[in-house]
Amino acid sequence: MSFAKLSSFRRTLAFRLAYRHTLVFAFFALATFWIFYAARRSMLQYKTDAYLLAPARGCARSYTQGLPELQTEIETVTDAVGTHDILLRLLAADGQVVASSDDTAWKELGVDRNALARAQPAAPVFSTVSSGLQNPARVLYYATGEGHVVQAAVTLSDDLRLLKEFRLLFGMAIAVVTLLGGVMSWLATRHALAKVEAVTRTATVISSGALDSRVPVTPAADEIDRLASAFNQMLDRIQTLLRNLREISDNLAHELRSPITRIRGGAETTLTGSEDIADYKSMAASTVEECDQLLGLINTMLDISEAEAGVVKLKPAELNLAKTVGDVCDLFRPVAEDKAVVIREEVPEVCRVRGDREKIQRSLANLLDNAIKYSHPKGSVTVSLREEGTTALISVKDTGSGISPQDMPHIFERFYRSDTSRSEPGNGLGLSLARALVRAHGGDISVESAPGAGSTFVLALPKASA
Repeated sequence: MSFAKLSSFRRTLAFRLAYRHTLVFAFFALATFWIFYAARRSMLQYKTDAYLLAPARGCARSYTQGLPELQTEIETVTDAVGTHDILLRLLAADGQVVASSDDTAWKELGVDRNALARAQPAAPVFSTVSSGLQNPARVLYYATGEGHVVQAAVTLSDDLRLLKEFRLLFGMAIAVVTLLGGVMSWLATRHALAKVEAVTRTATVISSGALDSRVPVTPAADEIDRLASAFNQMLDRIQTLLRNLREISDNLAHELRSPITRIRGGAETTLTGSEDIADYKSMAASTVEECDQLLGLINTMLDISEAEAGVVKLKPAELNLAKTVGDVCDLFRPVAEDKAVVIREEVPEVCRVRGDREKIQRSLANLLDNAIKYSHPKGSVTVSLREEGTTALISVKDTGSGISPQDMPHIFERFYRSDTSRSEPGNGLGLSLARALVRAHGGDISVESAPGAGSTFVLALPKASA
């Protein structure tokens, strides 16, 4: 593997995670070894101390019967254990040796004056001596109670050999287990990150233009699967937005073509025709009117886009929805009278909601304007307000020609106009804007209609208490 590939491999997330997991695993393995090693060493020392206490007490009891009995006890013990493995001495208070086993192998072991002075019948003194000896030894000073002290020593060569083997075996086990743990951590990390790589590959494919690609989601439903699901939902949303954007661009281009063509045609006709100032004024007035319509169309499109994207700037406040409905009805009553349409109100005195008064008025105004526009002369429009639980419902019912089942799924789409509505003025954005603004308040608009039976639009808003 080249240095560049090795360096790139070391920077991967899989390597870094596996490396950190291995370090943590090795740390806990070493900590476990240290605990077991310390416990094992303490246990061996406890057994050694107990092993020394037995002959020391036997010597102390024998000494009370005289030196011959003591010497016999010392020889009995050393013959059973071995003079190279154990040393037994009887020391006077000044450290002089009164009686001793064969100390040929223990000539380098002196007397610890401090331990000799501290030794008491009920408090023996233990120490470990390694300097000057071929093998470290455990030494006991046991007071007899008659001014003398029994010195017992045993070699620690067996214990040290056992601890060395323990360290060697445990070290090899730690190395093997750490290596296996690192490999398993690498494999587990690679398996876990395989789903992340699938997200990366999908994002790469999508960046090349394949917006239909999706990240596969497994039944495991783990964190990566939830990430993949959220990623797919985001892609669905983006694809929908792009499709809507293309439709909006196409529709907007179509809607802008006619007024721009009229503006250009009027200007060209005026410039190549009469030089009367009145014709120029008429052309300018027509241009201003067409521009106002274009600006209104563009502003409405921006309002719909902001509302659907969730970035519309609302000014929420608690308001009496009944008064708002009454104000809108009063505003459109002259328009209805011109068409011989009667507006009926079925509104309570108070209905509290929290929302942007201007945006709610605009939504209701679009519904009421459509109801009047498509009602037959001498017809009626009924506006009612009622409460259902935590929801306030505004119903706008007209006596028009109704909506066909083929048009019903599309009436809230931008620029959509049914065949029966093309003879009426408008651009097909009113219902789209009304629903977008209501949904921005946490509500919605529904419709019930049948051909020849009129239409009923229901605007639902959450009440202030909700």
